[in-house]
Amino acid sequence: MIGPWGSVGRDVGYRSAGRRDDEPPTSTYAFRSSLLVSLEELENAANRAYTFMAAAECAWRCSRTSLPELARLLDAKTPPSGLRAINERTALAHFGTNGLNLRRWTHENRCLTVVLDELPRRSVNPCFQATIRAAQHLQDLERIVIEIDNGAVTAMDLPRAALDANYLVWKEAAARFRLMPGTTFLVVNAAARLAVESPAQAAYAVTWLALNDVFHAYIDCYEATGPVRERIARLATRLDLAVVSLSTTAPTLPATALDSIYRALDLLVPAASWAASTAHGLSSGPSSRLQRQITQLYDDLPPVALLPTIDPTPIS
Repeated sequence: MIGPWGSVGRDVGYRSAGRRDDEPPTSTYAFRSSLLVSLEELENAANRAYTFMAAAECAWRCSRTSLPELARLLDAKTPPSGLRAINERTALAHFGTNGLNLRRWTHENRCLTVVLDELPRRSVNPCFQATIRAAQHLQDLERIVIEIDNGAVTAMDLPRAALDANYLVWKEAAARFRLMPGTTFLVVNAAARLAVESPAQAAYAVTWLALNDVFHAYIDCYEATGPVRERIARLATRLDLAVVSLSTTAPTLPATALDSIYRALDLLVPAASWAASTAHGLSSGPSSRLQRQITQLYDDLPPVALLPTIDPTPIS
C-alpha cells in the first residue's frame, strides 16, 4: 500500500487486521525527522530560491539583449503594457537596489503591498525612491503600501497621484544630482504623513524638510572648495529643486493647508533665481538678504520627524 507521502505503507504505519478501508488506522504515523526543518532553514531556503530566480531573470534579460531577433519573436504576443510577472519583478527589484530587505509582497486589487524586514530612518528616502520607481512599471496600480514589523505597522500608504507627481520631481533631480537630496521626495512624504497628521501639519512638515535641506546647501556652498561660481551653481540647483518639489507638493494638499509652503516659496523662488544669476557671472541682487531670511525662518520653525508613521522623534 502506498502511504500518504508516497512511500510504502509499512514504512509509515500498518493496516490493522479486520479494519475496513474507511476506518482510521490504529497506529500512529511516524513522521521522518528529515522532513522537519526550522523556520530559519526555511527562510534561508526561500532566500536562496529567490536569489536563483533573480539571477535567472538577469541571464534571461542578457540573452534578450544579445539576441534581438529572439526578443522580437518572444514579444510578438506581449501586450503593450508588458507581461505582468516581468513588470512585477522589475518593480520589486527597485526595493533591493535601494538597500531594502523585502520579506513578502502582494499585488491585488490594484494595490502593491510590500512588507519589509525593517525601515530605519536612513532608509526612508531610499524607500520613497523605490516606490516612485516601482509605480512606473505597474500601470494598473492605484496605491503602494509599505509595511514593517511583519505587517503590524503601515509605514507608507501612497496613492497613485502622489507617486506620479513625485516621479516628475525625481526625474528632474536624477538629471542634476548623483545622490538625491531629501527635497526630491516631498510629495510622497506629505502623502505618507496624512495617515497620522492633518494636511496643514503635513504641509508644515515638508516645508521644514525643504528648509532643512536648503540650510545645509548654504553651508555646503561656503565650506566646499573650488571656484566660487561652481559652488554657487550647485547651490542654485539645490534651491531650484526645493522650489520644484514644494510647488509640486502644494496641489496634492487642500488649499487651506498651504500657508507654510507659500511662506517658504516667497523666499526660495527669488533666492534660486538670484543664485543662478550669480553663477552666470551676473548680479547677485538681494541674495545675502534672502539667505538671512531663509535661515531665520528655518530657525524659527520647530523641527519635525522624517516619517512619523514609524518614528515620531523630530530630526535633531
